[in-house]
Amino acid sequence: MGARRKEFSRLLRRMRTDARLTEAELAKRVGISTSYIYYLEDQRDARSPSLSVVVKLTEGLNVTREHRLALLRAAGYNAGPISDQNTVLNPLVELVNNDALSFDDRQDLARATREFANHWKVLREKRARNVKKALILTAGWQPRLLSARSLERTLAHVADEVGRAGISQLVVVVAPETPENTFRELRGRLALTVSRVTQEQPVGLGNAILAARAPLEDGPFAVVLPDDVDPSRTALGRLVRQYERVRKPIVAVNPGEPMPRWPETRYYGIAFLGEPIDRNVPLYRLSSLTEKPDRIPAQSANARMIVGRYVLTPEIFDILQTLEPSHHTGKYELTDALAVLLRSQSILACELPKKLLPLAPVRFLIEKLIHSLQDRRKFEEILSLWGGRFLKRTTES
Repeated sequence: MGARRKEFSRLLRRMRTDARLTEAELAKRVGISTSYIYYLEDQRDARSPSLSVVVKLTEGLNVTREHRLALLRAAGYNAGPISDQNTVLNPLVELVNNDALSFDDRQDLARATREFANHWKVLREKRARNVKKALILTAGWQPRLLSARSLERTLAHVADEVGRAGISQLVVVVAPETPENTFRELRGRLALTVSRVTQEQPVGLGNAILAARAPLEDGPFAVVLPDDVDPSRTALGRLVRQYERVRKPIVAVNPGEPMPRWPETRYYGIAFLGEPIDRNVPLYRLSSLTEKPDRIPAQSANARMIVGRYVLTPEIFDILQTLEPSHHTGKYELTDALAVLLRSQSILACELPKKLLPLAPVRFLIEKLIHSLQDRRKFEEILSLWGGRFLKRTTES
């Protein structure tokens, strides 16, 4: 007999005894025979119950959502929030049976329901595909400071990480002034298919991803930010493997540290971790997200810094299409879009074994320098501040 059937029998017996119910009492609640309860708890029998029976058992036992999902999985079913199905279906039934609705109203309701169901089905089919494409963002400070050759060199490291993750198609978001002949080396040396998309104005990560909607909306895709460097080049591969196991959007987070000690939080989004998906894998449900907070409460032990590796699903584009600029940054932030998506579905966080190296503070200084080129006094002040910090760090090391 399979291990899954044994697990179902074990779980059912434990949940029944925890509820202080006899086999006969549970059978009466569920509306089945007592002998069938004995049969289900008998680990020597290899047959599994029907889905409807498992649902009735979870209702009769009055178990938590986590226990209900565990029992469904042990019975071999793709577990879902059963109570939510009734929440959705009951209002539809009430509407259809409402005598006050005209024939045209019912037709409109039927049409809207079909359209939504078809849309959901298409998204589900897209999420079921493997991750074949990755997006790299270079429309910010890089093209304003670097030559085409230097820009391509800065991307070689993350492009190699993309290849190691088993991804062969690379989409690069560029600024309008980026030369057309950029990325020749990436195509040749790394054997990547490279296409480019232009972001007209550097107004946020969310806007940059939306600009690449056309080549990416046919399935799940990875997002890689060159500002976060992974010396091992394994972070993206870790996310891709986890996505193909759970089929949920995933963000990468740095390993836990006391949040008040992180000055980088002003450059990054923050994820608050919920329950773990698997005790053997550092993969968690997200409870909430926030973009570039001014401070994090000291007691937030479950807070983690979001770093530049993501695996996203196509529904993010519909949210980005209607997203308003952040009140905090004035830009279209991906973290804000993910917070909206989190209201309707699970998003997961993969805690990396080691921190990615952040270039955001350096990028911030570079942008300040670029914007101050017309003001010699301000330029010299920023340059001296930057140089002083550099000399201090060099001396200390």
